[in-house]
Amino acid sequence: MLDTLRIKNLALIDDIEIEFDKGLNIITGETGAGKSIIVNSLQLILGKKASSDIIRADEDTCKVEAIFNLDDLDDFLIIQRILTKSNKNKVKINDEYVTIHRLKEVTEKIIDFSAQNQYLFDSSNQLFIFDLFCNLQTKKDKYYNIFKRYKELEKILEEEEEKKEKVKEEIEILKYQLKELEDANLDDFDEIELRNKIKFYEKVEIIKETLNFISQVFESQNFNLTTVKQKLHEIVKLKPSFEEIFKLIENIEIEVYEILNICVQELSELPEDTNELDNLIEIEEKLNFLKKKYKQNTIDELVHLKDKKKKELHKLENLDFKYREYREEFKELKKQIINLAEELHKIRLKFKGDFERKIIEILKDLNMEQVNFVVKMEKLDSINKTGITRLEFLISTNEGEEPKPIKYIASGGEKSRIMLALKSVLSEYLNIPVLIFDEIDAGTGGKTAFIIGKLLKKLSKSHQVFAITHFPQVAAFADNHYKVYKIVENGKTYTRIKKLNDRERIEELSRMISGSITEKSLLSAEEILNEAEKSNS
Repeated sequence: MLDTLRIKNLALIDDIEIEFDKGLNIITGETGAGKSIIVNSLQLILGKKASSDIIRADEDTCKVEAIFNLDDLDDFLIIQRILTKSNKNKVKINDEYVTIHRLKEVTEKIIDFSAQNQYLFDSSNQLFIFDLFCNLQTKKDKYYNIFKRYKELEKILEEEEEKKEKVKEEIEILKYQLKELEDANLDDFDEIELRNKIKFYEKVEIIKETLNFISQVFESQNFNLTTVKQKLHEIVKLKPSFEEIFKLIENIEIEVYEILNICVQELSELPEDTNELDNLIEIEEKLNFLKKKYKQNTIDELVHLKDKKKKELHKLENLDFKYREYREEFKELKKQIINLAEELHKIRLKFKGDFERKIIEILKDLNMEQVNFVVKMEKLDSINKTGITRLEFLISTNEGEEPKPIKYIASGGEKSRIMLALKSVLSEYLNIPVLIFDEIDAGTGGKTAFIIGKLLKKLSKSHQVFAITHFPQVAAFADNHYKVYKIVENGKTYTRIKKLNDRERIEELSRMISGSITEKSLLSAEEILNEAEKSNS
């Protein structure tokens, strides 16, 4: 509940503090006394735009502070709005600076400010209002969560559809590139080994000539070690060193035979087919082409690129699988959401008549005898975030008239009564604890004002209600009655507000009845109070 309102340097107010209580808080005062300043103060707390013109003359700053008692605990929400002549405006919540946007987010959950052209008359809000009466919040939350995912998937699928052709092209390109790299058998080649093989095959003829030459030298008569050995044999025993020479020649002979065998072996293994060199050069050229094409420096880098492209291809091919998964989920959600939308629509149709009857009943009590109130409901062809229901409140106030949207009603008094009727019917469903009515009784008469007071009193059983009124019939229902008045001190005018005691209250009602306090008006005030009390019992 709103516990305390402090106002400093706002219009004719210099510095006041008002403590409020539970129930119905009525604010009255003569025209021009400053009731609108109290209203403006509350609107500032709600985040309404403000001009520096509202700052009291000769002052640079004004401040409005509202203290809310949360759930009757010792926990308070303190909101401050500070305005300056230099337009350096500030908002504080519990002593922390916040934005106007944040202020509105907080206060819209706490205070509902009723005015003749407020949200109940906007057709875009009327479905939400009606759904409160139908107690549909849980079902709507379930519906909206599915709808949100449904719309996410719809967007994903639209984007995926656009990408699909592009992805197809990418897959084809990747497949071609991968085949090209795989056909090269990159894993079979070592770059150094391949280069060495090519060098080897390029020198095969030279190798043959060299090996043949060695063989020929060692096989020639000029290199006949047997003769040498025979000659040495005659002198070998004459001196130990000759024997050493003999042994060395024997070893040379063995090495020569070994060399000859190796040469013969190598010659036999040399390729006769020169095409192998062409094949190797062709492979090298192909690998060099691939390196250049894919901007890689080595075969190892080409292998790495091949593996990377394989993964990319796998990912893209699986995108189609993911798309199918999304598609299936989308179809399933569409079935669910259509069923839920149908269910919501049926429930709304079920409650339509009851809602209409209750509103009409209250409006007739409020002296709108010829009223006809209709909840116009249409079933849409497509789903939206609230289902498949288009809804608008229609009303006619005279017999024989076609019901029209309530926003087109000309009379301010009629709008006030319709709004009050809606609030009364919805009171048990509204989670907003503080309701403020600014001259809800405007354009009505005494009898109607009495019923308005009774309805406000009823609302105050479940909400803290504030009402600014000119009617004693409304004020008579107050749990707490506050009077706004002006005083003049030292040539300056000030607005003041005070909570009235029982005697002061009768006097204020008397003034409201006749414009002045007379014996007759005092008796009338007591009579109205008694009638209000009886009505509540």
